[in-house]
Amino acid sequence: MANRNPKILYCTSHCPGFSSYGAQLRALHVGRQLQKIGDVHLLLFPLRSLDESLLELTRQAFDLRGVFQLLASPQKGLRERMHYEFNSRFLDGHGSSISTADKSTFLDLADAYDVVWFHGIRIPNSLGLYNIPRSVLDIDDIPSQYHHSAMKRSDSLIGAMNEARKTFHWRRREKRLLERFNIITVCSEADRTLLGSSPNVAVIPNGFESASLKVGTERSETPLVGFIGTLEYTPNMDGVRWFISEVWPLIRQQLPFARLRLVGTKTEVFDAPQDNIDGLGWVQDTDGEIASWACTIVPIHIGGGTRIKIAEAFSRQCPVVSTKLGAYGYELTHGQEILLADTAAEFSKACLDVATDRSLAEGLAKSARLRFEQTLSWDAILPKVQATINQALQHT
Repeated sequence: MANRNPKILYCTSHCPGFSSYGAQLRALHVGRQLQKIGDVHLLLFPLRSLDESLLELTRQAFDLRGVFQLLASPQKGLRERMHYEFNSRFLDGHGSSISTADKSTFLDLADAYDVVWFHGIRIPNSLGLYNIPRSVLDIDDIPSQYHHSAMKRSDSLIGAMNEARKTFHWRRREKRLLERFNIITVCSEADRTLLGSSPNVAVIPNGFESASLKVGTERSETPLVGFIGTLEYTPNMDGVRWFISEVWPLIRQQLPFARLRLVGTKTEVFDAPQDNIDGLGWVQDTDGEIASWACTIVPIHIGGGTRIKIAEAFSRQCPVVSTKLGAYGYELTHGQEILLADTAAEFSKACLDVATDRSLAEGLAKSARLRFEQTLSWDAILPKVQATINQALQHT
């Protein structure tokens, strides 16, 4: 049934008032799009306690109706382990759960809404809810894809076998998602295909906000290669380590004065002035920093979903060099909007080409900006969010 101002209960583990990282940015901007469509009330399910200052920032942007702390809940006993291993309906809460009182409060609240929108599978699993009426699940990282990439990246047989086992478990559970939720949203057509291409699986890309953009016209005379992302996230840490160890020495052989600029939480650990590496940590305003870079790097070898750092670089008209997995889901063409490289030699050459060939860099940046305006700005993505809500309302 159509509703011109639907009531939407929006549930996320990622605090909109927190410092920015990939999942937080998606939670924030999807929430903002939902506010343009209906009456949105927010529930937070944080993994750690949140300072009141963060909650106040969140209240300034959203109607916050509750904070339900996720509790540590390791698997207990042989029976639960057997369910985890062999039962495809087992609700894997990633080691977390919700108190009985909070679950009861949630169920009472949810009954009053036209649509319940979950960001990530952890929350409904932690609630212990298999089937949720009038629901949308936004699954921006496909768990099986993450574990499959981690399996290929593992440096030990035991590690690879463990990741293969997790891949198998999640693929079985992912096949049952449409038994549990009315609509599934993913970040790309590639992810939609992984989940079976059902009409009830919709694509909402990872985008970036247009309003605060500054086109990258302040490029430094010193070649700067930049990375943005929190190193609390394993794929980012793995990628930066690989780049510094395998790629950066090859670049400095050709461009000894080039500098590597690392932006994001915990990047300070790689600060090494003697190697021309600047670990800047978290930077509140990245506009000017990224505008000075010769290119953004996305040296990702592990992960599921798509990388917001691609959309951010495109929006700022900054050339991008990425692994193929790093660019997964964006359907980009090598040499048109981006340079793709998987080996250290290929990756270093691509960075050197962008840093030394102004025409190449400008061509990549302009094509990337055009792609951003057409498909990756949140203004362009809004109709997809609206269509998803319209489809979900048909189940009310």
